[in-house]
Amino acid sequence: MTRKRFAFLFIALLLLQQDLFQQAASANESSSTIAAAEAVYRERVAAWTASPGENSDYIAVALESLAALYSENGRNDDAISKYKEALAVREKAAKPAASYIAVTETKLADCLTLDHRYEESEPLLLAAYTTQAKLLGKDNPEIQKTKRKLAVCYLEQKKFAGAEILFQELFQTAKEHSYRTACGHRNRDELLYAGQLTDLTDCYMRQKKWDIAIPLSEQLLFIYQNDAVTCKEPISLPSALLTMATCYSEGGQCLRAEPLFVQASHLIHLPKKPHPAYQAIILTKHGNNLSALGKFNEAESLYRQALSSWKGVNKPGDGDRLETIEAYAALLRKTNRLDETQKLLAQAAVIKKNPLTTRIPLPKIFMETSTIELGGPIYQERTPIPPN
Repeated sequence: MTRKRFAFLFIALLLLQQDLFQQAASANESSSTIAAAEAVYRERVAAWTASPGENSDYIAVALESLAALYSENGRNDDAISKYKEALAVREKAAKPAASYIAVTETKLADCLTLDHRYEESEPLLLAAYTTQAKLLGKDNPEIQKTKRKLAVCYLEQKKFAGAEILFQELFQTAKEHSYRTACGHRNRDELLYAGQLTDLTDCYMRQKKWDIAIPLSEQLLFIYQNDAVTCKEPISLPSALLTMATCYSEGGQCLRAEPLFVQASHLIHLPKKPHPAYQAIILTKHGNNLSALGKFNEAESLYRQALSSWKGVNKPGDGDRLETIEAYAALLRKTNRLDETQKLLAQAAVIKKNPLTTRIPLPKIFMETSTIELGGPIYQERTPIPPN
């Protein structure tokens, strides 16, 4: 090895070591900050609990601050525990405040939803929504988020009737909502309308009601095509294309679906490379369509690419990954490759032993707004420092 090359490698190792030290220091600093905040909130809970008088509101706020800290740092079980404590404190107060109880119920339900504990989150969301509706009126914009969370909760439990009613109400509210958008030349807020239309379309797709889902998906694509041109927000267009293509494909109109799949596949790489989970989903859906058209070689190529994409996902949605595996297995069975089929089915059996995580809603997989709003920023303190 030449002296010049040795010097270059030595400098590279020094730079790498420095970078690792900086990362470790940053992680330690972050951990210290979190630990300090946790200690402060715990002290406030203890101080307000020990203080004379009616301090339930102060105690609940401190507990909720601690819960929010846990939630934002991946300690969801601890967050659930503290939100439950806060809710109990609020309910046992001398003069329970219904509005604050509803907020705490919603935050607790958000954490339970994150763990897919929908049966537990449903009564909390229903109670919060009922309270907010009484205090503010059913059409007040402030309670629309709670209504949507309840609808999603119903949907994930396959309580389609309840979900459909709420999604329809949200859709009608958005349809009637009229004010000028940021684009400056449309009287209806198209993006809000499209968001509710997306939820409604997803609801019908899960029920396989293609006669209803197809016209809704066509309307959704029309909105996002306009949005991509006038507001320069192309992120939603591939999602709308994939939604419409899937409705056509699974509704028995595979030939109409094919060009839409091709267009969506092209657009997901613009302006940047998509998340591997999203890529795996679109490859699987497109493969399903090609398989239905009898183009087995092309379909197999897409299934292989999809399985490769799933390997790049730390925590894949097991429901979506299972669909890829089973679709590929079905293709191999059609082509009499039984040994390979059995290997894939064995992989599927392992996944099925564990509870399946929630699937990514198809009409939203490329949309930045697709994530469920959980908690938000750390709960802001609105109480004075407790006495010594």
